[in-house]
Amino acid sequence: MSPDEILQRERDLAFAVLQTVGSLVIVVDRQGHIVRFNRACERVTGYFFNEVWKRPFVETLVSPDEVGAMVAALERAWEGEPRVQGEGHWRTRRGDTRTVEWTCALSGDVGRGSEFLVITGTDVTERVKAQEELAASREAQKRHADQLEIRVRERTRELTEINAELEAFSYSVSHDLRAPLRSMQGFALALQEDYGDRFDATARDYTERIIGSAQRMEELIEDLLAYSRLGRTEIVPATVDLETLVSDVLQQLVPLIAERRATVKVNGRLPRVQGHASTLFSALENLITNAIKFVEPDIEPNVTISAERSDGRVRLWVEDNGIGIAPEHHERIFKVFERLHGGDRFSGTGIGLAIVRRGVERLGGTVGVQSAPGEGSRFWIELREGDPTHER
Repeated sequence: MSPDEILQRERDLAFAVLQTVGSLVIVVDRQGHIVRFNRACERVTGYFFNEVWKRPFVETLVSPDEVGAMVAALERAWEGEPRVQGEGHWRTRRGDTRTVEWTCALSGDVGRGSEFLVITGTDVTERVKAQEELAASREAQKRHADQLEIRVRERTRELTEINAELEAFSYSVSHDLRAPLRSMQGFALALQEDYGDRFDATARDYTERIIGSAQRMEELIEDLLAYSRLGRTEIVPATVDLETLVSDVLQQLVPLIAERRATVKVNGRLPRVQGHASTLFSALENLITNAIKFVEPDIEPNVTISAERSDGRVRLWVEDNGIGIAPEHHERIFKVFERLHGGDRFSGTGIGLAIVRRGVERLGGTVGVQSAPGEGSRFWIELREGDPTHER
């Protein structure tokens, strides 16, 4: 094989390699004209080699506002700087631009007039776009987080002001309202004691009504304060033994149970739950009291307490043989001041079940009822199961 044939073979091999590499490869001569342009360049720019051959590289492909910087970079390469690189926007035949990371190096017979520049590049348009979108997303998230933090601070300030107002309200209810109430009750009792023998039936009835109304108002104030405290008290959940808690509640209700000749039965051993002892005590006291109270006068109350476990939750049931509740009222009864019966038939303030729901929901639990008129009621409280290793 002659030297010319060997040289041609080497050129053909170099050209084949040039066409198959994934990188963009452009070769420019000393005048800055394009003399080689591989297929990767054709795919990215949309130009075919015969369209750009002998055309000025800079004027043909480089974005106009980056021409000066590119010319300076190429001059450094011509002067022999080993590795000149950068990133810029190359124009396409389609009229848009692509972002290209490029490297430029001097090659050929340097100093003999046959040197040329080899420019290799990588199309990073999609990567840059993804980075810009990610940066924009992070900036949007930061703005959202900042706005959320501002709203949280504002809401915290509002809640602080509301809590302060509630504290003032509670103080007013505890002191300012109770003072005249107790005065009314005291004077009515004094009238009974000092002048009761002179009263006729109507006068005695009036004073009894005054005293009874004052007592009901005192109960209402107590329940309002209990409901208000539930919204302000810090609750730290801990394992609570329902067996012990129910026993304590029943001990508290001994006088009511005896007065109403009620039967209260606990079925099985009660489990432990994640809760707050005093909050659950109040909830259970209200449920059991209602179960005993809302029974027809000629029927002895019969209350059953039981519990069941399922998927890490515990549902505690309080069942009675009372008057029952129509389905359309099942949600209403858990609201403040909602009473289905007049005070002349069943006493109460209309706040007890609201206290139950608010307290249990603050513990991350739920409350509900299954009931129908004349069929009794089955109230339930559902909470997370407690630590089984907790000592009883």
